[in-house]
Amino acid sequence: MAHLERLLGPELVTPDGSNVSVSTLQECELISLYFSAQWCPPCKGFLPNLRHCYDKVKEKGKRWEVVFVSLDTDKECCQQNFAEMPWLMVPYDSALREPMPDNYGLMGIPALVFINPKTGETITEEGENNYFV
Repeated sequence: MAHLERLLGPELVTPDGSNVSVSTLQECELISLYFSAQWCPPCKGFLPNLRHCYDKVKEKGKRWEVVFVSLDTDKECCQQNFAEMPWLMVPYDSALREPMPDNYGLMGIPALVFINPKTGETITEEGENNYFV
């Protein structure tokens, strides 16, 4: 689990605003990092599709978790954006959040990076083009 803590930090934020340990992800089969911002029109179009896919996967009993990584310019916009999401979020104030897009070589948003929860290794950096139910 240390690899996930190095990637995401020790705690994540839940949709109700509470914090949970990153160790809650250890039972996942797959983790996706969702990079998005409120000001991004393509992100607004992508979110309903991702949410639908997420809900379908969860209905099937699969252990997939999405973690939102905000690229919003301020915390208030981040909170407004996150309010539409049913998954976890890297805290806006986390020192790990800001360099994450560069760490994955992202060229734009929305972006969906799939990572292996057991190793922390990147499976694909182009998940927004490849996810399906």
